[in-house]
Amino acid sequence: MESNDLGDQLSTVERAEAAPYLDTPKTPWWYLVGAPVWAGAYVANFAWFETHQLLFCLVTIGLLALAGLSVKVVGRRHGAMPRIGHGNPPPEIARSYRHYLIGLAVVVIVAITLCLLIPIPIAALVTAVLALVGILAYERVHATAVAQVRARLS
Repeated sequence: MESNDLGDQLSTVERAEAAPYLDTPKTPWWYLVGAPVWAGAYVANFAWFETHQLLFCLVTIGLLALAGLSVKVVGRRHGAMPRIGHGNPPPEIARSYRHYLIGLAVVVIVAITLCLLIPIPIAALVTAVLALVGILAYERVHATAVAQVRARLS
């Protein structure tokens, strides 16, 4: 009898530990539009790197401030937001985080490579499209991971 109680308690603890990773609001529509536009603008800004360093620096600071603001807004909307690299996410969620980081690295490497090989405005456009595809792919992978955790814990 006692081992069954212990099993129930462990299941309750595991469900409570997973809850912050499962009960997250849907990604706001403006993020799905704004993040790819931001990525493209960040790359496009490099057109000024050699000729207008001050403008390049000011735009870079503005874009980074905008990124920080969006993280703050999303964090307020969610409350205590799980962060990659912190806490103990369920294995399925941790895997979706790894996929996100790998995808982010691929987009950054491709963007840098494109900036070196083709005109920056085209590289910016391609980067924006890649960012959108990456975000949509992550949303799908993460939703699948959440569903898997819910099914496992139910």
